[in-house]
Amino acid sequence: MSKTTVAVAGGTGSLGRTMVDALNAAGYDVVVLARKASPETAARIGVRAVLAADYSDVDGLVKVLEDNGVHTLISTNSTLETADDELNIMKAAERSSVTWRYIPSIWGVKSTPEFEPYLPIMSIKLKIQSALPKIDPSRLQTTAIYNGYFADYYLDATKIPSYFQPWALSLDIPHRRAALPLPPFSSFSTPPTTLEEYKPLERKIAFNHTTDIARIVAALLSLEHWPEEINITNPSSVVSLTELMGMIEGVLGGEKFEVTFDGDEMLQRGEVTELPGHREIYLGGGCCGNGGVGNGGG
Repeated sequence: MSKTTVAVAGGTGSLGRTMVDALNAAGYDVVVLARKASPETAARIGVRAVLAADYSDVDGLVKVLEDNGVHTLISTNSTLETADDELNIMKAAERSSVTWRYIPSIWGVKSTPEFEPYLPIMSIKLKIQSALPKIDPSRLQTTAIYNGYFADYYLDATKIPSYFQPWALSLDIPHRRAALPLPPFSSFSTPPTTLEEYKPLERKIAFNHTTDIARIVAALLSLEHWPEEINITNPSSVVSLTELMGMIEGVLGGEKFEVTFDGDEMLQRGEVTELPGHREIYLGGGCCGNGGVGNGGG
């Protein structure tokens, strides 16, 4: 019996590599879509092929999918700057005569119009989300996966393996600094200035490690029918930023973070407090590569 062929768009990136590992472990025939073909990379990451994909060319994408017998397409491409590539991947998956399942690259939290002023990436993800219901489900099964935040950003990859690098998303652990966002749509006669005032106002967030997300995705492929969306969460993974900060302080022997608060007006201007770890990101050329913050951090 032949193996089901699964393609991972962006499979050489951080989230993509994690997906590839989980799919390989589950016994699928895996190919990767990338900007350039690379037999060397294919051998290194253990896939049948790394195939060249021009995401601006829908006809070309259809040919790649059909020529390689791709039954299921999982996208982990970055959606930080535009929805165009992902929408073209979606069109190609629907048009391909051999492709029957597709997971779009809208990892993270479900986007809503109310949050667009606070996080411009939401408008890109909304375009992708709104295109999904237009797909004929008898032609292509789809599911949107919402996993909350990638826990990898806050963990030591030398102890818990990850293709992601730590990133100062509200909490800058190496420098013991925190910039906590005040809740949107809120008005304060006196905005909170202490953790005691802030804690009752904050919301909880689901944190999931990418290896767990990838294993769930690999298991999902064995289901006969997919729900329209899947929320990956469990009680132990849902905590507030101050609860997470408290856990980290406990691990650090009680060493406290220096905390600032980012207000509503500041966030609507697209501004956050610059943390020391952000400067290291600038020098390093970016935060997360393929499958980064646009796909799982927000």
